[in-house]
Amino acid sequence: MEYFFLIIVSLTLYLVSKKINTLIFDQSNNILINTFIFSCFFLFIYLIFAYFFIFGLSSKIIAYIIICSIFLCSFLTRYEIINLVKNFKFKYIRNNKILSLAIILYFLLILFPAYDQDSLRYHLTIAKKINNNTFYINTWLDYIYMGAPEFINSFSLHLNFEKISSYSNFIFLFFIIFSNYYILKKYKVGSGILSGFIILGSPYLISLLSSQKIFLMPCYIVSYSLAYLYLEKKNLNIKILYLILSLSIFCVVTKPIFIPYLGLIGLWSLYK
Repeated sequence: MEYFFLIIVSLTLYLVSKKINTLIFDQSNNILINTFIFSCFFLFIYLIFAYFFIFGLSSKIIAYIIICSIFLCSFLTRYEIINLVKNFKFKYIRNNKILSLAIILYFLLILFPAYDQDSLRYHLTIAKKINNNTFYINTWLDYIYMGAPEFINSFSLHLNFEKISSYSNFIFLFFIIFSNYYILKKYKVGSGILSGFIILGSPYLISLLSSQKIFLMPCYIVSYSLAYLYLEKKNLNIKILYLILSLSIFCVVTKPIFIPYLGLIGLWSLYK
């Protein structure tokens, strides 16, 4: 049942992303921009819960306020959400049985409880210690490297759900497949459905989708940001460039290994 509500939340946030896209960028049919805006939700969650932690404030109430606001928005836009689902290109996936089977199996994978050491000792433990106000008790040296995923997990744990990271990885796996389809359709580059098979055939996905670390989202942001900058180099909207730059900084906060990508996007920004 909790995953049903998560799907509703995801559809609501994507619908809100499309509306924001229409209002600011006027490109509501651009899946890449919609996904970038969708990613901003995680950025805002991180900022809110990080500052609550810094100032020693309880964040449980704000977690319930956020989720209730999303459900209220879901109710108010329920007919638009239904239309959004109808307009999705699910036929693109349904017509490929191997692709459909792989997605179903990966979804079943995220239903399993966390069992890897990295999740149990670090990502979930730090989030629990933040919520219980015991972060500074029995602290390990690697705690100084904590970033956005721990605060996003903190938000999720307030709602008694500990698998927001694996679910987010699964959602961005969907975004990757649809984005590749969109790029092939609009820009006539890429391999479309073939890229979906290549990505879903990666053994690393098994480990990633069963862990509670958010990694596929920053991978999507930096990779498709560079792709978008290249594809739209002649018609680049400066506001979209600022959005990409902000999200790239968020990726570094999520994982420092994305610093080189931030550097590339930053140089592109200076060039433009």
